[in-house]
Amino acid sequence: MYEAGVIENIGRVDNGNTMTDKMELEKKRGISIQSTPISFNYRDLKINLIDTPGHVEFVAEVERAMSILDGAILVVSAKEGVQSHTALLFESLKKLGKPIIIFVNKLDRVGVDTRLVIENIKKELCTNIIELHDVTIKEKNIEIGKLYQSENMLEELAYYDDELFERYICDEKISTENQVEILKKMVEDKEIYPVCYGSALNHLGIQELLSAISSLLPSKELNPNGEPTGVVFKITRDYHNRRQIYLRLYSGVLVSRGMIKDEKISFIFQMKNGQLEYSKTAVGNDIVVITGPDKLFVGDVIGVPTDYKKISLGTPTFRTKISSENKRELAGIIDILAEADPFLEYEIDPHSKDLYLNLFGEIQMEIIDEMIRHKYGVKVEFSDPMTIFKEMPVGIGESAMYMYRDSPFAATVGLRIEPHDITVIESEVATGHLPKTFQNGIRDGIERSLREGLKGWEVINAKVVITVGEFDSVSSTPSDYRDLTPMVFMEALDKSKTKLLWPVNKFYIRVDKKLVGKILSDLMKMKASEIVSIEENDKFILSGKLPVETSYSYEKRFISITSGMGIFSSVFHNYEEAPEEIYRERKRNELDPLNKGRYLLNKLRTC
Repeated sequence: MYEAGVIENIGRVDNGNTMTDKMELEKKRGISIQSTPISFNYRDLKINLIDTPGHVEFVAEVERAMSILDGAILVVSAKEGVQSHTALLFESLKKLGKPIIIFVNKLDRVGVDTRLVIENIKKELCTNIIELHDVTIKEKNIEIGKLYQSENMLEELAYYDDELFERYICDEKISTENQVEILKKMVEDKEIYPVCYGSALNHLGIQELLSAISSLLPSKELNPNGEPTGVVFKITRDYHNRRQIYLRLYSGVLVSRGMIKDEKISFIFQMKNGQLEYSKTAVGNDIVVITGPDKLFVGDVIGVPTDYKKISLGTPTFRTKISSENKRELAGIIDILAEADPFLEYEIDPHSKDLYLNLFGEIQMEIIDEMIRHKYGVKVEFSDPMTIFKEMPVGIGESAMYMYRDSPFAATVGLRIEPHDITVIESEVATGHLPKTFQNGIRDGIERSLREGLKGWEVINAKVVITVGEFDSVSSTPSDYRDLTPMVFMEALDKSKTKLLWPVNKFYIRVDKKLVGKILSDLMKMKASEIVSIEENDKFILSGKLPVETSYSYEKRFISITSGMGIFSSVFHNYEEAPEEIYRERKRNELDPLNKGRYLLNKLRTC
């Protein structure tokens, strides 16, 4: 933004004076917590930049931004190299089909060797990279070469393009413009990933990076054609507590005082050179902010945008009870926070009214604590975090209940539950035999039942099949099927039985050789698996899998052991079967349908 002339001074996250880290907590902690969209013009090109958090616990912010990008800048530290979270982001961007420029930052750090960084990128990310310029580091002096003038660029580019290779070996003169044209197509086709070098702190390599963005990443023309299509990726509230809805608009036109999803748009704001400016209209292929609608939420899709794909980068693995003197006030605050962050899952105990949060980790919990204290003046307390387990069917279980014979509901439902790779709901009952509206009632009941299994945890990796369905043409209603299904489901699940699954992270450790014995001992105690160790000069690199349950607070111990000189990072991998000696049961929020008498009494009273 400084290079583009939007700001007069370069800010630093550590000093709390950056344009994109505006929250007081971001300034205080020196980290990005929320993704922040901002725009600027560079060489007659409008660039919408979304600055995302780097810490793994705020991966939900990254996930929402990643899906709406045209291209990405993936930042790699020249000192620490590629970490596990960086590798996750790279693979996710590839799956989404996003062109990527890799920016190797922090060349000013002591001991940086660009050759080692390139080897690390090729090993951990991909081999099809190309350096766009040379860099020379002599003690404290760093020289950045001109863009597209890398000593080996033409030779490396020819390796990936047959026609160019023929011209290259024939010593044909190939202009820089021609090389850039070929490179741009290969970047857009995701055949190659260009690398730029620099030091953001010292303002080195930034002009080269901006030039690479403008010349290599795909730019989209404004698209006013067709019905409006877009995605809501962020919601904030202004000083008057009014909702500000950030929308990536792909096509069509929005008009102030017009309608969107049957709600009226009050105002439209365009992002221009670091500011929000009022506008009467918004046109496709831009990012805009609208006010007015109350029923639009993060993740909502308008129309059918052709360039939009969703991806999941992780899942909350911790559960904690949050409490304050006024439970109702706290519930309202959490509801507002969850509006901006759909990953902030929460549940309210129907009996005690206690509130529980599902979180990614300790730092996120601390941020929520500080946010509620500073913004709302409410003091809260958290219980010790508890790992979120899951349940999975062990065998095949079947059950059926018939109307007026097994229950008072005007419905007949039969289900079969069995293990599966993912959770799916299928039906063997034709809609001609049981109308779709009643089958939807069964599906609603199944989805609700999957939230709490035999041990109180969410049931995953289950195939649930509707095997029997009958109705009374006079008396049956969809609610009869919704209310009966949990009893059938739990009975079938009880016959199947379930096993516990626990969350597992992939970890990456880089540590001095002299400490590797102590680190390996810790890993063994934490039940690490699939450990791979590589010796690299005077360092050891360790990677593998770690259960979240046993490694929750390990980062603090690791910092202590290595005096802050080692590298430890971990990222969510998946849920795996927990050892037999590990047993965790969770208190149910809803009545247990296996207790049929109490369940029926409650349902009949409700009716």
